[in-house]
Amino acid sequence: MLRPLTDELAKMGVLPPADQMADAQSYPYLSALAEIAEYRDFQNSDAYVAGSERYVQFMNDHLGEDVFKALDEQTTGILQSIADMERLPAKVENPELRTTMELQIGDLKAQVAVLRPNDARLQTFMVDDNRYNNAFGADRMDALEGPEAGRWEAVKSAIVERAEGAGLDPDLFLSRFSSHENVSLGTSIDWRNTDEAVASAFFKAKGVGDYDVQAKTAVDELHQFAAAKIKEIAQEISHTHEQTLSRGHEDDGHSL
Repeated sequence: MLRPLTDELAKMGVLPPADQMADAQSYPYLSALAEIAEYRDFQNSDAYVAGSERYVQFMNDHLGEDVFKALDEQTTGILQSIADMERLPAKVENPELRTTMELQIGDLKAQVAVLRPNDARLQTFMVDDNRYNNAFGADRMDALEGPEAGRWEAVKSAIVERAEGAGLDPDLFLSRFSSHENVSLGTSIDWRNTDEAVASAFFKAKGVGDYDVQAKTAVDELHQFAAAKIKEIAQEISHTHEQTLSRGHEDDGHSL
């Protein structure tokens, strides 16, 4: 399994011939290349070294086993403290405060993620999820007036109806789309997982068949609908505001 991969890469000038790379020390490097090239045969072979193992080997080689072990223990302890904190938001009744706490926990995970690049799930907290990040969010839309207010009320009513139809708290759901800009992919995944669990229990209690599938579908559609509509209204408001400012500047010019 090793020779076909190394021979092919050698032809490309990436590696020396296979007989010069037959020792186990080359396996981590070849494994990384196999992932990039999507070479499944090598990835399914005994020579393949998973990314998490390669990371440990790399850190041991560059930091030393004792230093890396100490770092790993420290970050593990921090993650345990964060896990303890994660039980607190669910006890908070105020939806805005609960969401703020969840976002702060996500920020903490992002800081730890820098020190644990081998933790794929943790890395998601370093990626912004702009579907939920809005400078002009649902909380500010509640203060709109005129035609824009009517448009928002229609969208909000549809979101509330869908949320309640899945057994979700509409106020908590909408708080995730408030005016904040630090929602990570990891946090939004947690929100969806939480919503799916609540919706699944709701549908099960109502005797809905395939309640878990129905819950996932309902939650996915709700999140997609809310994100798209809120973004759409926010962009329209921004565009209208820019036009108003532009007309104001033109009027100033005429007055001269």
